[in-house]
Amino acid sequence: KRVTVPANRFKYNEVSRAVEEVDRNEGALAFQIIPQDVSKQLLEMDVDDMQRRLAEFFNLADAATDLREASILDYYTSAVWWAKEQGFSDQQMSGFFTCIHTLLENIKEKPATTSPPEDNTTDQPHNPPEPPTQVKPLSLVENVMELKKMLVGVGSEVSGGITSG
Repeated sequence: KRVTVPANRFKYNEVSRAVEEVDRNEGALAFQIIPQDVSKQLLEMDVDDMQRRLAEFFNLADAATDLREASILDYYTSAVWWAKEQGFSDQQMSGFFTCIHTLLENIKEKPATTSPPEDNTTDQPHNPPEPPTQVKPLSLVENVMELKKMLVGVGSEVSGGITSG
């Protein structure tokens, strides 16, 4: 739900309080993963300090040697850095971070597959699809779904044969 209020009817503080109340009632995304004080700190840091703080916050102590942890840390750092570049407030950044964190958790829960999907149409002749004549732009939801498909299994392949030398 979005509250639409004519700009000249109420003062900014009244509108702000109304929006905050709606957010509280509907379960706002801000500050669910990263608290407000940490959000403010992150937005004031350079990228190296930001990465160190995120590694500390998410207990990614082995990010220098563990590919999975390094990937997660890079993902989080790039998201926070992008939010900073966009000029997000601490609340906006925290809400955005909750979204990308939830997306990553959902991806981690899916099993990684290395084989192509089974085709149950063996009784029918195989006809390759026609090439598209015009590329259709994807909606935001479709883009997120495609991103999710690309990221499934990222970092889940860990080789036991890696040794330091």
